[in-house]
Amino acid sequence: MTRTTTNPVRARGFTLVELMVVIAIITLLVGLLVVAIGRARGAAVNTADQANLRSIASAANTYASSNKGRLPSPRTDTPGRWGSLTKDPKVAFNATSNSRDDSANAYKTWVVAEPTGTNADTIDATKNVETLAALEKGSMWNYLGDAKLYRSPMDPSARPRSYSINAFVGVLYADDFDGLPGGSQGSGAWISYNYGYDTRTLSRIRQPSGTFYAIGEWDKYKSKTQVDGWNYGGYLANPDPTKGVKWFDAPAIWSTPQYQVNLSNCDGSTSAYQIQSKSLRDGKVVTDPVNGYADFTGESKPDLVGLKALILPGLIK
Repeated sequence: MTRTTTNPVRARGFTLVELMVVIAIITLLVGLLVVAIGRARGAAVNTADQANLRSIASAANTYASSNKGRLPSPRTDTPGRWGSLTKDPKVAFNATSNSRDDSANAYKTWVVAEPTGTNADTIDATKNVETLAALEKGSMWNYLGDAKLYRSPMDPSARPRSYSINAFVGVLYADDFDGLPGGSQGSGAWISYNYGYDTRTLSRIRQPSGTFYAIGEWDKYKSKTQVDGWNYGGYLANPDPTKGVKWFDAPAIWSTPQYQVNLSNCDGSTSAYQIQSKSLRDGKVVTDPVNGYADFTGESKPDLVGLKALILPGLIK
């Protein structure tokens, strides 16, 4: 009888090279997954930002329907010399009434951000930011009713409001500026004096679908640090870059590397503007909402011209 002996087959393990290949593949897959998740999250946040902007524009239209066509004021405070604005804007600075004759209602801003007086509760002095009262006291609160709609999900700060309204919409002249006519070249007063377009009602806006209504803004004028402050007044864009590259307000650029700024339009639609200048992308453009800050290099002029085209198409060219 012959005995057959079978040698057991030894289990073969991974070689070092094979193990390194597997690790490399897993690392690559994890990297791709992280990128995909990041893009998906970025797209979701961007969509939420657009939804907020759309809600603000839609609320403004609803507000107008309830107020004889009158759009909300883009201001955030009551000018000291506020007038009834029944006359030409070059004369209206001499008016003294605190009521608007076209609606017989007291002047009321879309949000109220006043650190002193009866509205001192709208600003948290310890944190230098707006409070919920700033939103609730504004004329748009009853039409929005949710504090989350005032804040962009892309805003890295803790402030409750990220958006501003076009200073040329819902007014008799730009932002209903409280300055004396004939101000220095390029100043807010100069703009008020020379760009008196009546847009108090939606019907007076020539191209609602091409006129931006709300935009994300980071106004350093009221800021003490990089994470506080509030957007002062409406979003004031210089309508005449030939007078110099002056930035009164600049858009908040949170979408990188796309450098895309979301906007809502007066008809309730949304759009986006692509930032071109490197200085604006890098956040190096300083702004001054009162007199305008001059970019002496002129590098940001393409964006000033591009945003200007969206202020009041058909009126401002």
